[in-house]
Amino acid sequence: MLEILSDRNKKIQELSGMILAKDIAADSVTITEEELAEYTSLKAELWRAEKNVESLWNNHISSLLVDGTTYSEPNDIRVHVRDFYKSLFSYEGRIDFDISNLAFDKISDVQSESLIKSFEESEMLDAICSCGVNKAPGLDGFNFYFYQRAWPMMKDVIIDFFSKFHSISTLPRGINFSFLVLVPKVVGSSNINDYRPISLINGFYKMLSKALSKRLSPILYKVILKFYMDMYMHENG
Repeated sequence: MLEILSDRNKKIQELSGMILAKDIAADSVTITEEELAEYTSLKAELWRAEKNVESLWNNHISSLLVDGTTYSEPNDIRVHVRDFYKSLFSYEGRIDFDISNLAFDKISDVQSESLIKSFEESEMLDAICSCGVNKAPGLDGFNFYFYQRAWPMMKDVIIDFFSKFHSISTLPRGINFSFLVLVPKVVGSSNINDYRPISLINGFYKMLSKALSKRLSPILYKVILKFYMDMYMHENG
């Protein structure tokens, strides 16, 4: 952990020095558009580096108590966290069920078409605005407050992402990857039972999932029992 912080702090110092040099130079001469673009790029890189260091401090777990044993080595913590949740969420038994006698309703052709039609700009924006702005950020460090405010600047990129998904039915490699993060339920606790895992998912993947779920919502009553439909509507708003 300390080695990682040292490397990233060194990077911050280097970027800060480069930016300072350009600030001093700009006081004596008029900078070109190319130099201004480079300066803006350096400022953005410095911001990202500082956020990465801040994230490391906020999410750092120095030791963890698992099944009565305390682990402090990073590799030991990773291994036992993985094994703990693998055991917690696994099920070795077998459930036998038969759905042959269940009667399923069918959706209409119009409803079917509504699920596979091209995405409209308003549909994408609605999906973004329906996501909570205070939710955990994605792998890029941005939450949906950013995407909502940056829509005028980013909408062409987002529209292109949705259009490509619709036309070729595939996602960019790695976009559905997620990072597992432990969130403490008890402040200051090092016991693994006092943490809950959450997955940080790419923001674009969340947008697409939300847009698809909003398409499904109006027609789910046709194929899902009312009890489960009520649960779905409650969870997805």
